[in-house]
Parts: sequence; C-alpha cells; structure tokens
Amino acid sequence: MTTTTVTAPALAVGERVRFARPSDESTWWWDVRATDTRFTVLTRQRPFRVKGELLYTIIDRERGVRGPCNLIGQGWDIEEPGGCERLLDALLRHADNAPGLRVEVSHRNNLPIEIHETHTPASPVRTITPSGLPGPALPAPNAEEFAPLGTFRGIDLQEDLDDAAVWALGHHDPARFAAAVTDYDVDLTRDHLIQPLQVDDVEHTHAVVLHRIASHDPGWVVTWAPRHQITGTTPGAFPITLIHR
Repeated sequence: MTTTTVTAPALAVGERVRFARPSDESTWWWDVRATDTRFTVLTRQRPFRVKGELLYTIIDRERGVRGPCNLIGQGWDIEEPGGCERLLDALLRHADNAPGLRVEVSHRNNLPIEIHETHTPASPVRTITPSGLPGPALPAPNAEEFAPLGTFRGIDLQEDLDDAAVWALGHHDPARFAAAVTDYDVDLTRDHLIQPLQVDDVEHTHAVVLHRIASHDPGWVVTWAPRHQITGTTPGAFPITLIHR
C-alpha cells in the first residue's frame, strides 16, 4: 500500500482508493471501475444495504473535483454491467461537445480531490484509454438475439438512448436506411410531417460487444465510440449502420 495526499494520480481499473475528504468517510475504500486521462468512475458498497447496492463518485482531473453527475437526482445505473463504462462515455461526449447526454460532475455537489491511500491488487488490471477498449470484445450478436425494436423497409432497427442513435446490424444502403429511420420516427410519433432524414445523416462504422446481460433483452452492451478506434480488423468487430439523433 501507499499513503500520500495528492491531487489526482493516474488510476487503473481494479485499484482501490481512500479519499481524505470528507474526514468521516476517510476509511471507505472505493473501487476504480472505468477511467481515462481526465475522468475516473469509482464505486463502493452502499452502507446498511444489501450487497451489490452501490454508491458512485466521479473524479474530474481537469476541474480538480470529484462527485456525482449533474443529472436530476444525480443517479446513474451503475449496478448494471457496463453502467460505469457508459457513464465514462457520457462524460467524454460532454467534454468533447459531442452529441448525447450533457453529463459532467455536479457543480453544486462536489469535493476537492484528495486521495489519502491507494491499493493495487496483485491481479492484472484493465484501463480504459482514449484509444483502447475496457477489455476484450465478445462475439458479435447474431440475428436471433438482436431483438430489434421494429423492421422498416426490410431493415431491423435498434435504438440506443444513451448514445442517441438508431442503428442496425450490417452496412445498408444509405438512402434506404435514412428512409427506414424516417418511417420508424413517423411510426413512433404518429407525426407524418416529420422532416425526412438525409443520406448525409447515415454513417457506416463498426461496433463490438462489451458485455452480455442475461437478465435483459436483447442481452448485451455494445459500443462504437470513436475514441475506441474500432475498425473492421478489431477483434470481435461487426459492421453497423447508424444515424445519430
């Protein structure tokens, strides 16, 4: 173990941390769950609750603070597989002014970063970096488990609310895909005056599966975040077509 007081050291997934502030919580250990060069997401067991109910905190090195996110209620679904990674992605989208949820560390509820102690386990750790995945990709989803929200113009569509995108497996003709998503929006809103989406809105890219979730349908968490630099040669990658909201 190491004992020191620092502003914001580099941390790796798997490390444990004790903060100096607030002093009445300085004996609590936090687990590093997702991290990059600016943000780190940590969790710990919620006191006096059943095992598995977690608290979370976010380190923002650039601002020199830690705390919960700025969303109403300051909550995030961190207990689901991939929840911490999705929170980190949302923080990075905000920092890069990219489309998506406007997520950052709360400006009203935060503390200066003062790490009192860190502990690195003997087992290997995994770190999310701007050019790396948080772990090995899993096999691509097959057609049977894809469970689309609907089929429009022969294309099975899925919507990712976290990343504000509608997407489909495979690389589809851009004009057909734009028309399919327009039909999906009309069906969803019953508004036939919706402005049709354009070919320029369509993107061909690749994604990977990060987690399988047995209790959920469709049962997996995927990412195509540009910071991961996923290409057709990335192990486990599969082609997708998407339109960002």
